[in-house]
This record gives sequence, C-alpha cells and structure tokens, in this order.
Amino acid sequence: MTTIIKIALGYIGGILLGQLTPTIPSPYLWAGIGVLFLATSISFLLRYDRITNSLLLTSPLLIGLFSYNLTIEPSWNIPPFRSKGPVEITGTIIRDPDIRGVNTILVIRPEEAVAQEETPRLKGYIRITIRWSRTTYRYGERIRLSSRLWTPQRPKTKEGLSYRAYLSRKNIYWLIEVKDDKGIIKLGRGETHPIMKFAFYLKERMVKIIRETIPHPESLVLEGIMLGERKALPREVKWHFNQVGAGHILTPSGLHVGFVLFIFLGFFHKVLRVSLKRSMFLTIFFIILYALIVGPRPAVIRASIMATVILISHLLDREVNIYHSLALAALIILIVNPLELFDCGFQLSFLATLGIIALAPPIYSYLKRFLWEWLALPLAVSISAQIALWPLFAYYFNHVSLIAVVANLVIVPLTALGVGFGFAVVGVGWVSIELGRILGFLNHLILMGLVDSAYLFSLTPYACLYPPQPPIYLVLTYYFVLTILRVLMECRIGQEFLSLSYLFRDSPRRQNSTP
Repeated sequence: MTTIIKIALGYIGGILLGQLTPTIPSPYLWAGIGVLFLATSISFLLRYDRITNSLLLTSPLLIGLFSYNLTIEPSWNIPPFRSKGPVEITGTIIRDPDIRGVNTILVIRPEEAVAQEETPRLKGYIRITIRWSRTTYRYGERIRLSSRLWTPQRPKTKEGLSYRAYLSRKNIYWLIEVKDDKGIIKLGRGETHPIMKFAFYLKERMVKIIRETIPHPESLVLEGIMLGERKALPREVKWHFNQVGAGHILTPSGLHVGFVLFIFLGFFHKVLRVSLKRSMFLTIFFIILYALIVGPRPAVIRASIMATVILISHLLDREVNIYHSLALAALIILIVNPLELFDCGFQLSFLATLGIIALAPPIYSYLKRFLWEWLALPLAVSISAQIALWPLFAYYFNHVSLIAVVANLVIVPLTALGVGFGFAVVGVGWVSIELGRILGFLNHLILMGLVDSAYLFSLTPYACLYPPQPPIYLVLTYYFVLTILRVLMECRIGQEFLSLSYLFRDSPRRQNSTP
C-alpha cells in the first residue's frame, strides 16, 4: 500500500472517528496536533525511525478528526432559532438559482442583518425559498429582503440524519421562506470571483444555444446531460431512466467528464492535427472549465482530478496508477469539506469507480472467452459498476434495477453521441444559429433514441425491484465480503478456491491406483 493511499485512508478514518465519537472542542484538538508534531520532531531528531513512521501514519487520522470537528462545529454551536419578527438581510447570490416550476431557491452569503430582537451571528450561508417567483435572479447579484429567519431542526444525536445535517454539508445554516419576490430588492452586482462569473456566463450562453437549436423536450434532456440543468425535465423521463438504472445519465458525473476528455482530446489530436502532448494540455483546460460550468458535484470533481492527474502523468512521461489518482481525488475533496464523505453522491461516485477498477478486469477476462471483445469490455464495466452500487441503491433509494447491465450497453453509447453532438451544436451555434440547427436536428434524433430506449427498457417485466432499506451492518458486510473475494482473486490459492477446482482434482492416491 503506497503512501498516498495510506494518507487518504487515515484521513477518512479520522472523519469516521469524529462521526462516531462526541464532539471534541477545538482547543483540545489543536493541543493534540501540537503534541503529535512535537513527539514526531523529537523522534525524528533522535532517529527512532519506527516510532517516527508510526507517528506519521497517525497524523492523517488526527487531522481527519480535527477537520471533521472543525467543520461540524458551527452547526452544533448555533442554537435553534426562529425570529419573532422580520429580519432585514442583505447578501450576494453565490450559487446558480435553483428554479423548480414557479419556485426559486437562492443561496446567499449574508453581508448585513438588521433586526429589532437579538439575532445570533450569521455563520455560513442562507437558503431563501421563493414560493412564487416572477423575477430572474443571477449569480453575483446583491439582494435585500425582510423576512423571518430560522435554523433547520437539529437531530437529537450527532449521528441522526436530518435536513439540518444535509444543509450543513453545503455550509447552509439559515432558512428564509417568502410567498413571492415583491419584497426582494436588487442592489446591483456584488463581490464575485471572476472565474466563476465567466463560468456562469458560459453556462447561460450554452443553455440559450441549446434551446434555440434543438426542439423541446430533447433540449431539456441535453441540458441535463451536459450541464446538470434537469429541473425542467418531465417527471416521466426521470422515472424511466431511474427504473433502468441510468439516472446518472441525466446529470453530469464521472462518465460525462470521460466523454469530455475523449471528445476534446480526439478533436485536437485527430481533427486539428495538434501534437498529442499539446492536445493533452488543451484537454486539461477544457476539463477544468467543464467542472466549473456544471458546479461542485463530487462525481465531477473526482473525475476531473483523476483525469487531470492522468494527463499530467502522460505529459511528464510518468507511470499512471489509477488507485493513486482515486486516493488523491478523495483526499482533495475531503480536505475541502470532510462532510462530503457522508454525501450519497460522493459514495456512489467513488464506489462505482473503485468497483470498475477492481472488478472489471477479471470479469472482462472471463467474458472475452465467449464474447467479442467490443462487447465483453462494456459489459464487464457495466456489471462491475452495478455490483459495487446495488447495496447503496437499496439503502438510499429503496430500488435496485435488474435491467441496468443491459440497458447501459445501449444508453451509454447514445449518451456519448448526444454529448459529442451537443458540444458541436454549441460550438457551431456560437458562430451561427442556423448552422447549429442543422447539427441540432441530428442530435435531436439521437436524444429521441436515448429517451425512447430508456422508456422501452423500463417496460421490461421486473425491470426494477423495491426492497426495504437494508440495515447499515448488512451493507458493510456486503462490501467486506466483496473485498475479501477480490483479494482472493489476486492469489493462486484464492483463484483455486473460488473456482472450486480442488473438488475435481484427483488425489495422489487416486492417481496412483490401478483399475
């Protein structure tokens, strides 16, 4: 086990330890880190190598525990609060507005709060729900409103699941709800990051081009696939994709980052005839830009980091280790926000990737004995991903798709074509909407085939099961057994055991006996 993997596992262990133990005040954690640093320094100076290595391995565990408690501290230090009267809030919209029908959800960074009663210091962000919105809001706008302010309900125990815990992972600790936006005043532009401002501009421009070049409702499907704008998607479309285990197709994920990598790398190197290394460098830029456009989703961040590390390794002529890239991606995401470890999207993304890396090669080796290689490889990837995710689907969503392995063999290639033509439509439409509509018509046919495929697969009898939520110990046992089986595959004794070949092997006595 290499150093980066040990550090990542130690850091994750510290986060889990923080979740399972009572909250530790920050001064004690700082003192613990100081003692650990002092002990490590003394051991290093005295050349006690074994002790030094042991202390260094303990460091990620303690740092993970410290990071978790430091992140969760604001949520537990803010007492339950509900203002008796209106509070005048001034703030800046720091995320893309979430439009759901006539409702609009804004997340603002508070700058000023004025109230007649005593109000706790506003840490983190405020989530504003506008029940009937007729105004368009944009990232970076400053607004002012007067309404009641309250905190989400806190669970009785730190281990309890609640809406408050979900919002705290996004650094949201306050809620406001208004019937309409008549009392919301726009104050112009606030302080925003220029890179994020540029990314939101590109996103709005891409959405506009897609809607002008591709007919409805396929344009909504492409917005969801490429940009994560799936709020306006018809419910039946979402239901069909979820039934066949392809719900991840409708929102940007690691799969979509892979599409971006191969689309732009192929475009620069094969079409424009740019050298391979320059093509890789340009592709890194577009991967990062794509991650900024679609937003901070765990799956997109994970895949973007892994893709960037792999491309940089090729640029530097270094050997690529996919496990190192995965560990580094997890470490970076959890350093920024340790609470992402408990996010469903984070767990699904990393377990799916780990399942494909660990299980696809042996499954592919077996399938290619009696299937064509072009069919055996995607089938192995689909099977390995489903094996890794079935327990989590049952635990979080209470449904398991039985048709997912077969359905993804059709849906994923169509999605790749749809995303590829989608970028072509946006690129051409940026110059000429009329030319973009020609490509848009072709993409319209591809997206129709994608939606119809999901619909037809969802009609299959027993396409999806709805089991009750399994207990957490059963989910952990499943992954423990799966890990043991994968380790056994690596050794000769394990391979013989799994194939049960010892049952059919003749014993020495039997070989030497004569009839």
